[in-house]
Amino acid sequence: MNATYNRPDTRLYQDSHQRFVTRIEQIQGLLHPGSGSSPHSALTSAVTALEGLLPSLSQYLAAQSLLSQDWDTNGRQRMEEHLNQSRSKLRELQVLLESARRVLSEAEPGSGDPMAQALNTYLGPTLEDMKDALLAQAEVRTGAHS
Repeated sequence: MNATYNRPDTRLYQDSHQRFVTRIEQIQGLLHPGSGSSPHSALTSAVTALEGLLPSLSQYLAAQSLLSQDWDTNGRQRMEEHLNQSRSKLRELQVLLESARRVLSEAEPGSGDPMAQALNTYLGPTLEDMKDALLAQAEVRTGAHS
């Protein structure tokens, strides 16, 4: 394991990382069909949560890229691969957020809007992909991949 993976900022990283994973899981819970919410209500709650999450997640990914610059070449390359995957999912979530805003502005609450249901269905796996990418970053960060 390379010593640069164990910098003093590791604890701060782990705390931030866990908060993002937890927030993603909370949003997934809002979208779960068993949550008892209508598709419109679930999407409204998810939009509010995503509006708070995505800007800070974007900053976090930028910071992770900077922090990995002094790593050995192999570690830096692995981290950049995972960061690129996360950035791609972030862009996808931003597009979905814009679509959700449009759907919500055009739909009536409680209408059982099929577009709201479709977005809810698509957001869940996209959030799961983002969470997986964050977990892969954590493995690289802690040196779990040799």
